[in-house]
Amino acid sequence: MATITKVQLGQLELQGKLETLNFSALSSLRVLNLSDNNFHGPISEAISALSKLNILYFSTNSLTGIIHSKVGNLTRLMTLMLFENQISGSIPPSSEKLMNLNLVDIFMNFLVSSIPLVFGNMTKLNFLYLWRNNLTGSIPHEIGNMVNLKELDISGNNIIGSIPSNIVKLTELKYLSLFVNQLYGSIPSEIGNLVNLKDFEISTNQITGPIPQSIGNLAMLEIYYLDNNNVNGAILIKGGNLVNLRDFDLSDNQITGPIPHNIANLSKLKTFYLNNNNINGPIPSEIGNLVNMRTFVISSNQITGSIPHDIGNLSKHETFGLNQNNINGFIPPSLGSLKSITKLTLAYNHLSGLLPTEMANLASLNYLDLFSNNLFGNLPPDLAKGSMLLYLALGYNNFQGPIPISVKNSTKLVRVRLKRNQFTGDISQSFGIHPHLGYIDLSFHRLYGTLSPSRGSCLNITSLKILYNRISGKIPLEIVQLPKLHQLDIPSNNLAGKIPKELGKLSYLYLLNMSNNHLSRIIPPEIGDLSSLEALDLSSNNLSGKIPMQLQNCTKLNSLKLRSNELSGDILSQLGNLNMHEVLDLSDNLFTGEIPPQLSKLMDLQELNLSHNELVGHIPNSFQFMIGLTLLDLS
Repeated sequence: MATITKVQLGQLELQGKLETLNFSALSSLRVLNLSDNNFHGPISEAISALSKLNILYFSTNSLTGIIHSKVGNLTRLMTLMLFENQISGSIPPSSEKLMNLNLVDIFMNFLVSSIPLVFGNMTKLNFLYLWRNNLTGSIPHEIGNMVNLKELDISGNNIIGSIPSNIVKLTELKYLSLFVNQLYGSIPSEIGNLVNLKDFEISTNQITGPIPQSIGNLAMLEIYYLDNNNVNGAILIKGGNLVNLRDFDLSDNQITGPIPHNIANLSKLKTFYLNNNNINGPIPSEIGNLVNMRTFVISSNQITGSIPHDIGNLSKHETFGLNQNNINGFIPPSLGSLKSITKLTLAYNHLSGLLPTEMANLASLNYLDLFSNNLFGNLPPDLAKGSMLLYLALGYNNFQGPIPISVKNSTKLVRVRLKRNQFTGDISQSFGIHPHLGYIDLSFHRLYGTLSPSRGSCLNITSLKILYNRISGKIPLEIVQLPKLHQLDIPSNNLAGKIPKELGKLSYLYLLNMSNNHLSRIIPPEIGDLSSLEALDLSSNNLSGKIPMQLQNCTKLNSLKLRSNELSGDILSQLGNLNMHEVLDLSDNLFTGEIPPQLSKLMDLQELNLSHNELVGHIPNSFQFMIGLTLLDLS
């Protein structure tokens, strides 16, 4: 009878429990592969009968329970793959018997407790993957005995303590991943002994201290991730040793000093992140030598000087982030040579001058943020001519002239922030149909014309802000029927006509501001259907009639401003039943009768203004209990 030495049943959609299998009948088995199936339940202790087993693949199933201690009987085991299951418990001490293990792969399970000290005795182990479990404790000092280890990944656990100093003995190590744990202390000073290291990832821990100088000895290093720690000191790029470095991330630390000029030696560099540090000094012109660079992000630092002209050499560049620094000067025309760029963020700097016409060459651009600079002049007429823009932020500059027609043609737009410039022109011609648009702010310009009904095609819009312009005409029904609208902020224009009753259908609307326009007639009762409304401002219009009784249904209302209209009748006493904390302003109207004492129930209200009406009677005694008031005007 033939002896069975291999069982290869992976990726066959098999199901059931392993404990139903008769392992004792397969005592000569050397390879058992049941990976990528639908097995569930625990790993049977009967598996210990497979004493000749070399390779065990149980990965990517739904196995539960613990790793049984009898797995230690598989003393000839070289490969153990249990990843992507639901195995819990700790790694059993009996694993110390598995001295022939070459590969241990148990990532993405629910293992707990600490990494066993016995791993230090597994001198034949090349690959150890324990990432995304619930392991605790510290990295055992004995790990330095695993002298043949090539890859170690214990990321995504709850490991504490420092990186053991004798980890530098693992000179065969090529891949070291410790990210997303709770490690603290400094990087071992002799880390440079790991001369074969290609991938070094210790992001999202609590590592402190400076970067060791010996890191410059890692000539094979390709990936270097230290982001989201508390590392300090200067950036160290020693000599020309890090010539193979491809991905570099030191973001979200406390790095100081300038970007070194010898960054030019990193000729293979593709990604470079230094954002959220304390870097100062200028961007070195040598950056133009990094012709393989695709991502360069140094935002939220203290960078000074201008953008180097040599930036135009980076023809493969895709993301360029300099926002929130102290960069000045002009945007160099050479930036227009970055034809592969998709994301350009220069916001919150001190850039000045015109936007170069060469920027029209950036046809792949989908994210442009120039917010809060000192830029001026007309926008290039072909800006965003590739119609790929998703995000456009030009607010808080001094741009003027018309909004380019190419923006109107950018039908993929999701977010537009143009607040506080001096744009002119007919607003109905500036934007078209943008089915993905969620947010638009065109406030503080000199735009005129009417609100186009085509705005109604922007079915995903949540915020529409066009305050302080010269918009006229009526409010089109198409706008007040936008199903996802959260904010309608259109004060200080020349809008006229009545407030559409269809507003009441905007169930997500929490801010409605139409103040300082020429709206007339009554406040429609349907406004009481706005169940999410938190702030309502209809001040400085020509509204008349009474405050609708239905307004009491707006139980989330926190601020109500109706001043400077021609509203009349009694003040609605039911307003006292609301939960207003900020402002109730009914001043400069034609209200009559007495001040309703029910308003005193607004205990936390900060401002109450009922002045310049035709009210009679006494101030209710209960007003003394309105302890939150900082302003009270009943004149």
